[in-house]
Amino acid sequence: MWKILTIVAALFTAAGAYLAFDNKNLLATEKDLLADAKGNLATAEKHDIEVRESAKEAEENFDNLTTEYAKLAEELEKLKGEVETKTAEVDREKATLKTQQDQLATISDQVKELGTVREAKDTLKTLREDVSSLKTQVTTLKQEQSTVSNSVISTAERIEKSKLVEQWQTQGKMESISARVSMVSPEYGFVVIGAGNNQGVVGEALLDVVRGSEAIATLKVVVLEGNRSICDVVSLAPGQTIQAGDRLYVNEASKPGSEPIIPVATTTPSGGGGAAAPPADGAEPMADDPAGDGPSMDDNPFGDLEPPAIDSGGGDAAGGGGAMDDNPFGL
Repeated sequence: MWKILTIVAALFTAAGAYLAFDNKNLLATEKDLLADAKGNLATAEKHDIEVRESAKEAEENFDNLTTEYAKLAEELEKLKGEVETKTAEVDREKATLKTQQDQLATISDQVKELGTVREAKDTLKTLREDVSSLKTQVTTLKQEQSTVSNSVISTAERIEKSKLVEQWQTQGKMESISARVSMVSPEYGFVVIGAGNNQGVVGEALLDVVRGSEAIATLKVVVLEGNRSICDVVSLAPGQTIQAGDRLYVNEASKPGSEPIIPVATTTPSGGGGAAAPPADGAEPMADDPAGDGPSMDDNPFGDLEPPAIDSGGGDAAGGGGAMDDNPFGL
């Protein structure tokens, strides 16, 4: 009997030891998960600070643009005044030339009447030299007037371009972009691209993600920085994933003067969707650090061809439909 009890006691002891070992492993796993969660929270808080600093920089850039516009307008008014002054000088020189020509005609008549050929020749020579000098002055003034007029026209064009760019920025419009996807963060639901305010990217602009000759997704610029931008995924083609190295084009709905179109027919990824895909074939690896400026972009892979057309389908070009949550970090 005591042998049976000894065996039963040994079995219970072994089972207890096994459960204690298993609970120890589970506790270690839970500690690792907690450490990872704290690290993710710290990363999100750091990125939130960077976003606020980027917004402040954008406001300062807008103030600088407004100041430059005021200076250009003042310069234009000054140039207009100079044109008016030069025009008045040309008119005075023309009047003087006309007077000299009248005097020359009068003297010619007097020479005919008096017959003093030698004196008349000397006088005519002097008057001709005066007339030639006045013509040279008139020509010089006309050239100066032309130069000032061209400067006025150039300044006016710069002002109009400045107004147009300012208008595009308020409407989320831009003509073109030369950039690639720098980083994809499926965990937080955003994409980082290697171009920003310094490269002419504007907020709220829609960008098409192109791989090879196929448009696979549409992005919306939500945060602008100097040399990079953070975008929400508006739409994604079924079965596709956005990869670091994918090329970007301006969506037709965000081009100045174009009618809005519906972006790619898609399935919108959730903020917690799978891991980011590796870089596209032939593309240089992109850094996972969102603070990087991203590598330089290659030339248009389609040569002289237009970027591929977006397949009409579900989704809203204005940012509806498959738009990501306003808070990409889930905080």
